[in-house]
Amino acid sequence: MKYLFLVFCLVIFAAGFCFPQSAGSTMYVTVKSADLKNNPSMFGNTMSQVNFGESVVIIENRGKWVNIRTANNITGWTQILALRARQVTSSTSATTVEISLAGKGFSGEVEIEYRKSGLDYTAVDAMEKVQVYGTELLDFITQGRLFTGE
Repeated sequence: MKYLFLVFCLVIFAAGFCFPQSAGSTMYVTVKSADLKNNPSMFGNTMSQVNFGESVVIIENRGKWVNIRTANNITGWTQILALRARQVTSSTSATTVEISLAGKGFSGEVEIEYRKSGLDYTAVDAMEKVQVYGTELLDFITQGRLFTGE
């Protein structure tokens, strides 16, 4: 009987990590800044941003995207990966791009090592500064007929 109770408790505990946060939950921004979009899509227009450490309230959850409300009553969609249920305190914060690259094993230190071997990152650094907005990217994909794989 104790075994079944223990298994039940573990399942309930694990479910809290596996299932998305419900409406009304408070979460905290864990990246340097995250865009607030007008719809749950990378092609949505950026209306505002939330910054590291800010608390937000979940309004709706759609898979990788959540509709949130900030402390200033601004609402918008952002990626769930930019949020965490517990507040994170850190002297440094990272952008979503930096987190993605770090997850792939690439960091500032790795870049320095590559530079030592003679690689020039000037063009890469210039490309990183170019901003392409959601509507422009959507137009490019549509005009290039990339949705259908043509």
